[in-house]
Amino acid sequence: MAYAQAPTASGIAVPAAADLGFKPKVDLEEELHFKFWNPLHYYRALNQHRMRLNLPNPGQFELLNKEIKTTLLTNFMFDGGRADLAKILSPNFQVMHTFQLGLPGQPSAFEFAGVYADENTLMHGKMDTDFNLQARLNHALSKQLQVKSQAQLMTSDAQSMFQVEGEYTGSDYTLNTKAINPS
Repeated sequence: MAYAQAPTASGIAVPAAADLGFKPKVDLEEELHFKFWNPLHYYRALNQHRMRLNLPNPGQFELLNKEIKTTLLTNFMFDGGRADLAKILSPNFQVMHTFQLGLPGQPSAFEFAGVYADENTLMHGKMDTDFNLQARLNHALSKQLQVKSQAQLMTSDAQSMFQVEGEYTGSDYTLNTKAINPS
């Protein structure tokens, strides 16, 4: 190992600090200035803080009030009669017929619906007697990433719409992005 000559009065060779494994002291003000302007520092600090908290995933925003909606009786209260018939054609596919008889001032209705579902995909569509179509497709690209689409084609164009949605589920967060074409 070659030693750097340090200017001493006796002329003895003294090893440099770098040769002994010592790092030169970094100016604390310079280091803090670098961290202040570096966005990766804030990202790492936030990630470390999240990991220390060990928070559970809160779930989807749309599902926050789901339990409250199921206790309301407005969907189950109507005048007239209703019959729902379902036939399972295979483990993944089923069809449904809905007949609704209204009072003399309200028209009767019929709906036909089909559902296909497997481990990664859900497709649901229904059409009524006025030829209004509603369709939904949910597909899981991976365990964390889902793609969803929804379409509604009504006889009046003002109520037709198309919606595409992407959802990523992390360990303690859910990220959702949505695009809608209202008519």
